[in-house]
Amino acid sequence: MADQGVVTRAVLGIVAADVRDSAFAEQICRAYVGGLDVNGAALSILTRAPACQTLWATDRTAELLEDLQFTLNEGACMEAAATGAPVLVPDLSDRVDTARWPVFAAAVAEQTDVAALFALPMQWGTINLGVLDLYRRTPGELSREQRLDAITATDVAALRLLDMRTGPAAGDADRLDPATSGRAPAADRRRT
Repeated sequence: MADQGVVTRAVLGIVAADVRDSAFAEQICRAYVGGLDVNGAALSILTRAPACQTLWATDRTAELLEDLQFTLNEGACMEAAATGAPVLVPDLSDRVDTARWPVFAAAVAEQTDVAALFALPMQWGTINLGVLDLYRRTPGELSREQRLDAITATDVAALRLLDMRTGPAAGDADRLDPATSGRAPAADRRRT
């Protein structure tokens, strides 16, 4: 078995029991910023449905990036949610990489000092829970080790978030919609 990366170990160490989504998201984002070569992170609930909610952003820039993507309905986060694949843009000034989101790319260039963006979908199987967005102020790819660590940690975080929202400890207000989660609330599973 391969060694676990810094972020994966940090995510595995988060105790999610009796923690609200925002506190869990904060710990996840801090693990990525602390373990990868990035300046900020945001975790948003974003599914194929039009509903979007940022659970946590490490700073004002991360929050602005989420707001721009949700408002403009384009960007790495939106693409990662729609495709279920990581969207890694090591240089936002590269017009080839950003041509699919021209309005978002222009707004980021005008309003921030962000140079690279990495959007990692949080999913388990076909269940899309949201997206973890990472940014940095200098262009460049994540190293191979950091990229693998980020993707592995995102899979772990998605599973933990799914368990928080569908497991027996989840309150009704925190449950995922049974139509999208593939698992009905306990009351609906009872035999009559």
